[in-house]
Amino acid sequence: MTKIGKGLILLEFIKNSRNNILLCVLLIFPLLNWAQSPLFKNYTVKDGLPSSETFDVLQDRKGFIWIATDKGVSRYNGSRFENYTTKEGLADNSVLGLYEDESGRIWFRSNSGKLAYYKDGKINSLNDVNEELTKCLL
Repeated sequence: MTKIGKGLILLEFIKNSRNNILLCVLLIFPLLNWAQSPLFKNYTVKDGLPSSETFDVLQDRKGFIWIATDKGVSRYNGSRFENYTTKEGLADNSVLGLYEDESGRIWFRSNSGKLAYYKDGKINSLNDVNEELTKCLL
């Protein structure tokens, strides 16, 4: 075999070796680089929730997380909880359902069937409507 023939074989070997190394790196690298796992945080009463018993969760259009519990409602802003009870205007502390309407009001449906809503930083109870609802349910 001539020097030119040996040189061509050597070049072909190097070329193939580079491709093989690249192939190995591409195949092995994903095994070494684990995908990110989703981050979950379990919030408890110690973090500021009024109760560990929750019934509903809602993220409103402003990004707040609302949590309905058996001891009121919590609004989470990403760093702390603000809790609302009958003292702040809820019709009942045991809130089963949450809903946001088109105008941005957050509605609360209590265990007793009474309604209240949050608008402009204040909870409003629908006392007249709640009395009529109670009559209809009984």
